[in-house]
Amino acid sequence: MPEGLSQLVTETGWRLSHGEKSRLCIARLCCKVPNLLIPDESFATLDPQTSHDSLQCVLHRAPSLLVIADP
Repeated sequence: MPEGLSQLVTETGWRLSHGEKSRLCIARLCCKVPNLLIPDESFATLDPQTSHDSLQCVLHRAPSLLVIADP
């Protein structure tokens, strides 16, 4: 992407799949240190290994994490 992680990605922009958009959002999270993180099914479209690796990265960065999951 021309603007790297700062690139604005809209709902229909850049022809990214849902999984690619999720990975981009998670990559942005791993580059920042949020005070509170509320991932809304951010890991749902990822394969199990990528989901695990991404969650480990996020858990080390965010001091507070609120997870919303369907039963």
